[in-house]
Amino acid sequence: MTFTSALNVYSDRLIAAPLRADAEVYRHAKRVVLFDLAYLVWVCAFAAFLAALGSPRCGLITLWCTLPILASLRTIGQGGSPTMAANVLCLGGWTTLTAISLLLGGAVAPLIWLVNMPLIAVMTCGLAWGIAWTIIPLATVVAIALARAWAAPLPSELSAGAVTVFEFVALGGILACMLWVAALRVGVEQRARIALSEANRRLAQAREDLLALEEGFGFSMTEWENLKREKAALEFAMQARLDCDREVLSETDASLEGAETSLDELLGLTRRKVRPGRQK
Repeated sequence: MTFTSALNVYSDRLIAAPLRADAEVYRHAKRVVLFDLAYLVWVCAFAAFLAALGSPRCGLITLWCTLPILASLRTIGQGGSPTMAANVLCLGGWTTLTAISLLLGGAVAPLIWLVNMPLIAVMTCGLAWGIAWTIIPLATVVAIALARAWAAPLPSELSAGAVTVFEFVALGGILACMLWVAALRVGVEQRARIALSEANRRLAQAREDLLALEEGFGFSMTEWENLKREKAALEFAMQARLDCDREVLSETDASLEGAETSLDELLGLTRRKVRPGRQK
């Protein structure tokens, strides 16, 4: 089993059954789960890296981001809204990156990761939330830039050299994250293409089976439909004929009853005329 297929199977297990019932909701939840898993790995890696650089507090704050990620996964696992789970993920990322930047004297390295926020929000929360999660990081970057330019300098827990190293590592992480997003998108397209190809293959097989069935019976399905229509028309005509015959029989019965009544009356009159003659 390849890494992609294993990841696909494992991510499916994290999605509640009610969310898998609808195809669109399932795809939405799938994207949220994949982003959760990716950022869970990055959070643990950067927490250890910041602690190794000499800032255990930044490492702990980074590790704190695992809580909203796990909360997002739990929401999906319990059948909650994928949009709400994605917003929890974005909120955790924004608070963590902002706090780390402030602890490092307004360093740019954590803020670089905020460029992912609009992309993640649009793919997992929709366009409206994507706009909101674009405005929030932008306002954060502007506020920190103004604080560095006009306010008192913010203290940093790392040396200038360590911050520089962190900046290069953050850039490398951004590149890897973009690769992950591109791979995710391509994977979705490939799965959709495979599903479409399988559907076309089944349709072609069904057509071949239909042609074989038509050849076996000696007539086409069009002829079969025509026969069914002719049968229905014949049954309708026979039913109409039966109804008409019933009406004729009913009228005949009524006429016979009337004739029988008239005959009885005639016989009654004859008997009355004959009896007085015999008495004479």
